[in-house]
Amino acid sequence: MDYIDKSRVAELLAEKHPSEISKIIYELGESRTEEDLQSLENFLLVPIPVRSKRPFESREYADIPKHACLNFLAFGEAGIRRLAGLFPKVSERNYSVSILEIIYAISEGIYPSSWAGSGMRRAIPFTDELVLLANKVFNDFVIRSQTDITVFSDIVHLMNRRIATYTRLQRDPNDNVQELDAWISTRTTAIMQSVFDIIRKSSISLPMSIIEEYKTLVQSNLREEEYQSFLARHPVLLDPLARSVVSKQTLGSDFKTDFVISKLDGEYIVVEIEKPQDRIFVTDDNFSSSFSHAYGQVLDFQEWVEVNISYAQTQLPGIVSPRGMLIMGRRSELTDWQKRKLARFNTNNSGRVRVMCFDDIVESAYKLYKNMYRDIILAPI
Repeated sequence: MDYIDKSRVAELLAEKHPSEISKIIYELGESRTEEDLQSLENFLLVPIPVRSKRPFESREYADIPKHACLNFLAFGEAGIRRLAGLFPKVSERNYSVSILEIIYAISEGIYPSSWAGSGMRRAIPFTDELVLLANKVFNDFVIRSQTDITVFSDIVHLMNRRIATYTRLQRDPNDNVQELDAWISTRTTAIMQSVFDIIRKSSISLPMSIIEEYKTLVQSNLREEEYQSFLARHPVLLDPLARSVVSKQTLGSDFKTDFVISKLDGEYIVVEIEKPQDRIFVTDDNFSSSFSHAYGQVLDFQEWVEVNISYAQTQLPGIVSPRGMLIMGRRSELTDWQKRKLARFNTNNSGRVRVMCFDDIVESAYKLYKNMYRDIILAPI
């Protein structure tokens, strides 16, 4: 089929009957070209015009994102990955929930029963690999929901949709589905927020997608601010058991840390970060001048706190003698001798200032993820 851009999708949604649109979507799944996959994406990125939402067609229009999502599966694992990438970009909640619904169904190794009559089953290569990937992606969405109220809300809405389906079986079959969903939703909003707050405060949230994104950053040669910003948004990478992580904490008018970590046991860590491409060692295996300068910064932070302890405690309650952390370079670029020398350097400092490489954080994150989510497939999304 010819490529269908967003403007053409908008025209189809405004002009065509839902059954005609579903037929076009099915034909895109049959062709299975990259251009057809992009066309399918556009059907999830363009909202249905308000004037098209006529009550007697509401259920038929609600099937449009379902049919689009189902046809992504004709592209196998690539389709699942594209659906996962589309999730934060889609135009309406009905669309994002439909993505969750199809991925959840495939992760369970089943076809959504409500779509059994669509005639699209034969277009889906239902493999073990597809089921495992869908399971991985859906679990990652659940992990994200622990710190993202939008994802959490979509997951709850998916549960509401399933409840509505079962409830509808006990009610008049002519009842309006949207009214039933709204009826259930109003009674779950308050508890949804409460449950979300409990999960957020009591859980470690480390989606594999965040680890993979950070790994890509570490392999790049970017400005220090890029790494600072990413770690500020995802402090779990710095310390998964931190009570709080403060970015750019000022120490009077003298210094500004990259981070200050407050741990659950009351201890503090002052953190200085450089860049992955910065060298810890020079060619003769001596420490580089940039390393010495950065390490000196950490010592300055620690000394300032101890000299100005009363003032420091007004900004950082309970701080006494903070430990230090320097993040710099890539361990993968060190020789065996340099790795041993750096390990000896850390040992001799008795942990008062710990030197880590950026890819050390990647390795630690992978280990933590594996220990927390042992039953989730660890292959990248």
